[in-house]
Amino acid sequence: MTIRTRLVYLLILVAVIFTSLFLAQKILERRKIIELWNSVRIDRKDIFEKILELQSRSLANFVSDYTYWDDMVEFAVRPDQKWAQENIEASMGTFTADLSWVYNAERKLIYSNARDEENKKLKEYYLSQEVLKNLFSQSAFCHFFINNSGKIVEVWGATVHPTADAERKTPLQGYFFVGRIWTREHLDEIGHLTKSTVLLLDNAAVATVSPNQSEVVDFMITLAGWDNQPVKYLLVSSASESIASAKRSIFQVSILFFGFAITAALIVSFFVFYWVNVPLKLISLALEKENSSFLIKIKRQATEFGGVSRMIDSFFTQRKTLLDEVAMRKQTQVALDKVNNCFISFGVDSNKNIQLITEVAGEILGAACTLYNRHQGGILETQASWHEPKDFVRSGPGQGHICFDLISAQKNQLVVVDDLQHTSYAQTDPNIKKYNLQSYVGCPIRVQGKTIASLCAVFADGIKLDNYHFNLLQVLGKAASIEEERKHMEDIFKIQAGKLDEALKEALKSREVLLSMLEDNQLNKIKLEASVQELGSAYSRLKESQEEVIRSAKFGAIGQLASSVAHEVRNPLAIIMQSIEYLQDKIDPRHQEIIQLAANNIRRANTIVATLLDFSKAKELKMEPEDINSILDDSLKLTHYSNLKGKVNVLKDFDYQLPKVLVDRQKIEQVFVNLFLNALQAMPQGGELAVQSYLSAFDRLSEEVKKNIQVEGQEIKNAIVVELKDQGTGISEENLKNIFQPFFTTKGAMTGIGLGLSVVKDIIALHHGYVGIESKVGQGVKVTVILRAI
Repeated sequence: MTIRTRLVYLLILVAVIFTSLFLAQKILERRKIIELWNSVRIDRKDIFEKILELQSRSLANFVSDYTYWDDMVEFAVRPDQKWAQENIEASMGTFTADLSWVYNAERKLIYSNARDEENKKLKEYYLSQEVLKNLFSQSAFCHFFINNSGKIVEVWGATVHPTADAERKTPLQGYFFVGRIWTREHLDEIGHLTKSTVLLLDNAAVATVSPNQSEVVDFMITLAGWDNQPVKYLLVSSASESIASAKRSIFQVSILFFGFAITAALIVSFFVFYWVNVPLKLISLALEKENSSFLIKIKRQATEFGGVSRMIDSFFTQRKTLLDEVAMRKQTQVALDKVNNCFISFGVDSNKNIQLITEVAGEILGAACTLYNRHQGGILETQASWHEPKDFVRSGPGQGHICFDLISAQKNQLVVVDDLQHTSYAQTDPNIKKYNLQSYVGCPIRVQGKTIASLCAVFADGIKLDNYHFNLLQVLGKAASIEEERKHMEDIFKIQAGKLDEALKEALKSREVLLSMLEDNQLNKIKLEASVQELGSAYSRLKESQEEVIRSAKFGAIGQLASSVAHEVRNPLAIIMQSIEYLQDKIDPRHQEIIQLAANNIRRANTIVATLLDFSKAKELKMEPEDINSILDDSLKLTHYSNLKGKVNVLKDFDYQLPKVLVDRQKIEQVFVNLFLNALQAMPQGGELAVQSYLSAFDRLSEEVKKNIQVEGQEIKNAIVVELKDQGTGISEENLKNIFQPFFTTKGAMTGIGLGLSVVKDIIALHHGYVGIESKVGQGVKVTVILRAI
């Protein structure tokens, strides 16, 4: 056999081998195309469903937040259109809801609303009692779609429970549903987000294109109704660039396989290294070093690696923003704690309280110096300061000073000056150049509609404050105004007391003269002594009235401050919480601990805000005859969650023959829930909580109790006594004196803010009842609540 023949045979063999390899490659690549098509379909369907879930989350949050709320419970029992407008209708835009319905506990529709006029017919959609029963037979939440008037509506619903029922274990008080209409624009938006075409179909009988014949990937999503039956179907289809690219590659390989096999292999190797290995190495370095500078060149590319690089860069940016937000949140919490501690530390001396307010303002704002200034007769005088320079002059002519102009002009809003060195005050106020001051913030202190002083902060650099810090400064300014007003009232009462003292002295002198003149007239002597005693009694009552007026003014102001702080904090908290929830699924698991820490602190802040709001609410009672034992049983059920481990054994000794009491049931339940929670928290290692109710004759009560529960013009024969005894750590005698003061707490900043017992005292006082606490350290606490029997 010749060499030529061998070469021919060799060429034929090589050709056969290459042809076999080519055919095998074709079959293999066809299978890969099918696998790729199926993989892309699964991935895109998963992404599409996640986007639908993300868009639906605002509706879920809407029903979750508004059904875990005492006000919604009250609305379900007694519908109030104005409340619905202010709370439900006003929030529909925030949560992008188009429709809302509320059913009461008897499954009757008591409220419905449509955000747009053209959708008002949809709000008449009604769910039967049997449907409502089946919807919530397994869970407190439901999610379904309805087809009404040719429009598809996505609906989320939940059962209504009180705020204290975090687990939704109490009987439901109603049902709340919200809906979003799936318009063509809504479907187009989903299609734009997923880069696909979305069609709404009446049935699922749609033929899917074969993977070998098309580059289009499609799948079907079923929209289920309340009965889990399909309402509509979504057909989602999109072109896959990866499939198209794979088919083009196969075509190119088929044409060039024989002639350019080796060259193609080299080229492919080179580009694989350049397009894959290099980007992967840079991406690995960026993740390892946590530095996006390695991705500068890659993220400019319009490739998948460019998209991944941009996502990584975006992640680093979001993580930094989140860490900054967490740090800001911690600073905010520290500022709130400082304000809280400031109010708790208030004493009877207004000047010391103002000094404390000035110091706290300086710490919160991070100022170079804070001053509390007043002016009289053209003289500006500093009465309190923080970080005051050693050579600072506290009193002098006020003309040309910002604080002097603020007070003289009777300003009632914050005054902020960013660049002091380029204002006229740099020439008239020597302190600006002397201490190189750059910025100024002044809060006017107003009493009885007049500005009498200024709480100001100066900075050696530009102001780096936000609205939150300005609001805290205004809160502290309001507290200073209250102290000024209280000091003014004390001065008035001191003058009145002085006049009364003078009158008493004159009366005593007159008594001595009259006694010397009327020694033989015993009857006149007795009358005179009685008059003097009446004067002394009147003086005592005046002193008590004075203290009561001061205390009422202080508590009223604290309520206003609580309402103001709660209003300014709650809305930002809601926005931050939604952002945290959005980021939870997008952040690397290694950083989930930071997300959880932020979420926990936001929930705690929201609890504090809710407590502040409850403290500042108007005290309106809805009095009805109630069974005190029933109230006690319900209150114990509400605190069952805090005793889930059963460490505390509750001993009940109720007199079930007791007459009823005329009370606001919800308020009295709040009293006993607070008392039971305090008892449970005082026994972390376990113990016994004894709860007793019995009837007592009015005549057998102490004088202090009679004074509290007696109402002028009403005869009281019997009173109902409730006693709570725990085996906790007890309360020291020093703390027992302040136990009912607002913001006083011994639990620490992470457990409470000290409003529970203050609210208890307030509610019992509104019912003309009595509450008393007896305790010694290590011997537990005994709480006695006494109410008038009907």
